[in-house]
Amino acid sequence: MRPMEPLSGRKKYDDIYRDLEQAILERRWLPGETLPTEEALARQYQVSRETVRKAQALLVENGFIFKKQRRGSVVLDVRPLQIEGAGLHSFTELQKDRQLLTHTKVLKNEKGILPDRFASLCPAAGSAEVIVLERIRAIRHEAVIYDRDYFFCRWVPSIPADVAEGSIYDYLENSLALPIGYATKTVTVDPVGEDERQHLDLHGDSHVVTIRSAVYLEDASLFQLHESTQRVDTFQMVDFARRNKYRR
Repeated sequence: MRPMEPLSGRKKYDDIYRDLEQAILERRWLPGETLPTEEALARQYQVSRETVRKAQALLVENGFIFKKQRRGSVVLDVRPLQIEGAGLHSFTELQKDRQLLTHTKVLKNEKGILPDRFASLCPAAGSAEVIVLERIRAIRHEAVIYDRDYFFCRWVPSIPADVAEGSIYDYLENSLALPIGYATKTVTVDPVGEDERQHLDLHGDSHVVTIRSAVYLEDASLFQLHESTQRVDTFQMVDFARRNKYRR
């Protein structure tokens, strides 16, 4: 593992937490391994042990480590939120990670405007020009995910055809140099609509899972709206919850 440089700032424990969080997400520490001791981290970041404890408390609270007597801080194999077929991982990245047999069919890749249903999410951008990208995702030769993406032309003027069939986030980050930051997300279970009946292999299902995301750059600029409907049996959500004891 490469060494981490000391950080500076008013809230040093928060800087340390973010650095350790990133190291865990990048699997520089694997699940089951232990973090360096409080003393070692205090020397590394040039802070007090109390500051290190505050950073570790945030890691515990957010499900990255578990404090175990005589073993120290044990790394957990849990991310704060992971939803298959959505989030800030592209479908191509998920496919490679899970070694799935997949295929993408592009239905639409053209300029347009946002659908009316996004008005509540983005009222100020209703007339803004966007790239409308619609795709069907097949897994093991069955169409199970219907993706609709809307990229604001201010940041994404066009998407090449070969990119639309592959990893768009790789193109956005490496070719357009867009610093993608975070997303807000809602997940609902909805009745099957005409689009889903037309495009997906539903096997008689009456409902689909719908994931709606607003994706932002690191400077908090909204640059993408995403809507995905997928067959219920292909959806999995993994979350981490810790009980805080109620005190009377």
